[in-house]
Amino acid sequence: MDCIHPRTDEDKGERLLYIHPDECIDCGACEPVCPVKAISPEDEVPAQWKAYIEMNADYYKLSHEAFKEKWGVEP
Repeated sequence: MDCIHPRTDEDKGERLLYIHPDECIDCGACEPVCPVKAISPEDEVPAQWKAYIEMNADYYKLSHEAFKEKWGVEP
């Protein structure tokens, strides 16, 4: 599955990579290759990283401007 964005051809300087919730099939293939070990099942996300669940979803729901306004950072 290719559910992590932006791909190289989509990159517009995003500060993070995002997992598309509708494309992800929970296969786990991305977990061992994540260089910062930031991928885990939603119900196992450590408390200090819980806000990133909503941020990840907002990357796909909000416009670039709305994302920046809500989160105070470029996507």
